[in-house]
Amino acid sequence: MPPNKIKVGFLIDSFFVPAWVHETFKRITESNYAFAVVVIKKEGGVSTFKGFNYIAYNLYGKISRKYTKIRPKAFLKKNATEFFKDVPVLEVKTSLQNGASHLQEHDINTIKGYGLDVLIKFGFNKLGGGVLSAAACGVWTFDNEKIYGSAGTNAGVWEVVKGSCATPITLRILADTEPEKVLYQSFSTTGISISKCQGLACWKAVSFIPRRLKELYEFGTEAFLQNIRDYSKSINLKGQPANPPANGKFITYLFSRYSKWIGRKIWGLNNQEQWLLLYHFNDQNKLPDLSVTDFKYKEIIPPSSKFWADPCVFKNSDGKYFIFFEEYVYKRKKAHLSVLEIDKDGTISKPQIVLEKPYHLSYPFILTEGNDIYMIPETSENKTIEIYKCVSFPDKWEFQMNLMENIHAVDTTIHFYNNKYWLFVNIKENKGGSAWDELFLFSADTLLTQNWRPHPQNPIISDVRQSRPAGHLIEHEGKLYRPSQDCSCSYGYATNMNEIITLNEKEYKEKTVTKLLPKWNKKAMAVHTLSSRDGLAVLDARYKSKK
Repeated sequence: MPPNKIKVGFLIDSFFVPAWVHETFKRITESNYAFAVVVIKKEGGVSTFKGFNYIAYNLYGKISRKYTKIRPKAFLKKNATEFFKDVPVLEVKTSLQNGASHLQEHDINTIKGYGLDVLIKFGFNKLGGGVLSAAACGVWTFDNEKIYGSAGTNAGVWEVVKGSCATPITLRILADTEPEKVLYQSFSTTGISISKCQGLACWKAVSFIPRRLKELYEFGTEAFLQNIRDYSKSINLKGQPANPPANGKFITYLFSRYSKWIGRKIWGLNNQEQWLLLYHFNDQNKLPDLSVTDFKYKEIIPPSSKFWADPCVFKNSDGKYFIFFEEYVYKRKKAHLSVLEIDKDGTISKPQIVLEKPYHLSYPFILTEGNDIYMIPETSENKTIEIYKCVSFPDKWEFQMNLMENIHAVDTTIHFYNNKYWLFVNIKENKGGSAWDELFLFSADTLLTQNWRPHPQNPIISDVRQSRPAGHLIEHEGKLYRPSQDCSCSYGYATNMNEIITLNEKEYKEKTVTKLLPKWNKKAMAVHTLSSRDGLAVLDARYKSKK
């Protein structure tokens, strides 16, 4: 092995681990930046929550994980010995001291003798003592040890029970006395299903340790630890109780959850949720008005058999306004892209189909280069990012190329800035994960290319509350703004307006300056796209409506 590869030790309870942990081991041991040096295995196997107080929780966990719809199953046990065939295994005993498991002194000295850069913990429950300093960059673990330590089996449980919209997933460096350093923190949507919340969170977390190990390999120990110290200052470490809910609390949650589920099924017999468009002509020298108390937008309502979403405004050379959008047909369970024309008097044309494919289309992003007009629709179902050129405006578009292939990417948004094209896109890296959570950034010198350079901070945002694009970037008074979705409470729940502070090939920073919540009337349930150009601002919103 090259001497500069990261030397990793693994703390485990058993070689039979959940599928998401198995995939994490695979990524690390097959990488070109790290290798396994030793496995430290605890005698006695896996610790679980036993006793009468957790009967309801344990029974529900077994049933829900068996029938979860998340594929592949995050907690299906798999044998990880294949990744450690030539790696020494050190079996150790632990003793309980001050509520934490401590290794014996001679075992700690043996571990230190391996000269490890990192110890990665997927077991041992709460760990303390000298082992925490047995590797140069410490012991890495997910969140509270009892929740994540031996399998992530209780990830997000309390967030679901308490009804929190977002569930944090935090990777830390353990410490006995000094404040723990945060290596990585991400937020996922919580929802009402524990098994779904757990599956989405854990599949996303597969990428976290490999990302940080790669950074350690590239930057070196000193620079890496300084970066982590700086990163930790901005992180809120507020956690949930270590143990899962006891029987009474958990049964109350189950009753509440299934009561809501039955209520929604009954409501859905005669009602539906329908996306529609809203528009407002404003002063083109101002940012779009996002006031809920003085909501000025007018509705464009589709037929009950369809929904209209993902608007993109375009003003042509004749001064006419057009709205491109996703037109979803309920019976077909698929969408095509359409356009309508609108004027300042509120006269609206009938929709006209502009692009249709065998696969689902959405988010028709329109941009220009010189005199040419291009469209980048969302084509995640085809595992591509496609670009089309307009050959007869507004309804004739010709395929040019795939900007990216073999990728699950959604809501591609491109902006030309400082003589470069910047491509913002949400990507689902891992099967079983979500496309709502992580925003990636790429740059290129030309538009029609596959040579898109990934940003070194990728993903630049790992937060379901802020990452996913919600429309084209907006330049105003020397500042650059990026609309984004908040998908924490539900898909496309709210729209953020984020000011971009730094955008270059080394660094990206943004801050949320305002948020539009779906609270302008009782029918509104979500609002997830904003397009504002040349004095016309268009939103989409999900409304309650009759079938």
